Amino acid sequence: MNDKIIEQKPYLIKAGVLFLYASILSIIIDIIVGGIRYYNMASTHPHINGSNGVIVILIIFLLIYLGILILFTHKISKGKNWARIAFAIIFITIILTNIPSRFQDINILGNSLQLIGFILLFCKPSNQWFQIKKAASKETAL
Repeated sequence: MNDKIIEQKPYLIKAGVLFLYASILSIIIDIIVGGIRYYNMASTHPHINGSNGVIVILIIFLLIYLGILILFTHKISKGKNWARIAFAIIFITIILTNIPSRFQDINILGNSLQLIGFILLFCKPSNQWFQIKKAASKETAL
């Protein structure tokens, strides 16, 4: 019976993962739009060109962050509870450290999609499925 439960991923997890992937897409679009805005501003305001090093560091940080989000989302979709917990820690840390800026010019769509995905991944049916999956993987390891 556990095999059937493990194979049938709850709809909440499927939807939560889709929300996380949609938030990643939203972040990518936001980065592209921000890059275009920066390029347009730099071409009309020469004094901005001096901050290219900061922009490169920011882009590298965002690419690493996106890579981590993609990795965790993929692992969550495969039923890895550690990825779900790691995602929760990162998500909560980012939310708490950026509360004042959450209401400014940021990717509100991406953050909202991540929040919805986060909630869906920690609902009772999702928690039960991850627990069953974890117990089953321990049984097969023995």
